[in-house]
Amino acid sequence: MDKKNTWLIKVCCVIAAFSLWLYTSNLEGSQVPQQVKVQVTLQGLDNVTEQKLKVLPPSEPYTVTLKVTGSLTDVQLGKEQFKAVADLSEWVFTKGERDIPVRIERQPANVTILNSSILSIRVAFDDLKQKSLPIKVNTDGKVKDGYYAMTQNLTPSDAVVSGAAKYVDQVASVGVSLDLKNADKDLNLKLPLKALDSSGREVKNVDITPDAVELSIPVRKTKTVGISVVTKGNLGKDYSLKTIVTVPDKVDIAGGEAVNNITELKTEAVDLSTLSPNKTITAKLVVPEGINLINSDGTVKIKATMDKIIQNSYSSDIQVKGLNDAFTIALDNSKLTLTLSGPESIISTIKNENINANIDVSSLSAEGEYSVKVNYAIPDGTSKISANVENVKVILKKKAGQNTSTPTTTQPTNTQTNGGQ
Repeated sequence: MDKKNTWLIKVCCVIAAFSLWLYTSNLEGSQVPQQVKVQVTLQGLDNVTEQKLKVLPPSEPYTVTLKVTGSLTDVQLGKEQFKAVADLSEWVFTKGERDIPVRIERQPANVTILNSSILSIRVAFDDLKQKSLPIKVNTDGKVKDGYYAMTQNLTPSDAVVSGAAKYVDQVASVGVSLDLKNADKDLNLKLPLKALDSSGREVKNVDITPDAVELSIPVRKTKTVGISVVTKGNLGKDYSLKTIVTVPDKVDIAGGEAVNNITELKTEAVDLSTLSPNKTITAKLVVPEGINLINSDGTVKIKATMDKIIQNSYSSDIQVKGLNDAFTIALDNSKLTLTLSGPESIISTIKNENINANIDVSSLSAEGEYSVKVNYAIPDGTSKISANVENVKVILKKKAGQNTSTPTTTQPTNTQTNGGQ
């Protein structure tokens, strides 16, 4: 490209730029028709509330489009100076939609609004509704191992949800959310309330009174302890108590330092006369002051294992102990018949040889007739009902040509069969 053409292009550009400047300068100074979108503010909402109605929030902010004239500069620089208001204080409303006039309370200088007398917005009204709901605490996470979050204390315990019926009807609960996150000490918090629908989603466009709740959750040490059954009275005569157990046999407790000194919880006294082999009863736990039960209603089920009380008779030959070798002995009854009573599990295991009846004549050193006590042992857990003999009559005679010598144990000769009772 030669220098002549280059200079020609430069001259054309300068002329075009000057012409554009001249046009815009002239336009800015002239009154040009324009449109401006302005947001509308609602006033007089108290009047709506007094009529037990509520304005439904629009999907987008209320706006009007103003047709104005003025220079480009005045209009563009003065957009923020427009103020549009819809006053609800002087109207009577019903549920539904209604067109509300809009007035311009402020505008930029040197700008004229051409359509101010016909501006309006459409406002939707719904019934004003409120309901009171208990406040729920939704917790996430767990306290530190070895600790337990006790029942929370809420202040207040209820909240009032109010607003348009369309939204209030969606509210199923009011609650707060809290993450326990390894807590090992008491929690005292002030948390904002949220309105939730039946699926747990937050419901917007409602008012909650109060808007926050004070929440206190005691966090206490825990311990697992056994249960001891306290009894009173006696079983019926037909049974003996074998075992008595509780369900559950252990319980978790929580509290302060006092838990360190507790190894078991006792029940209130259980009357043994109310027990039977196939019967389960309920007993209350005695909980010390300052101790709380975890996941327990404070009661346990009690069941007893019982043995039926039966009787049986046993026979045992009466052994003689301590007889001097210089004597012979004769007993009027050489056999003990013993009737015992006790639990079936014990009575059924006793055999005749377990009785071990005997008499001790080691203190007898002369011929004669004597009454000697019969010795025998009653097995543990049993009681004697009767014995055919308690004492036997013995006759000592010296052997011919014998001197007294060391006592021995012998099986006596039975000289009589009518043992005493």
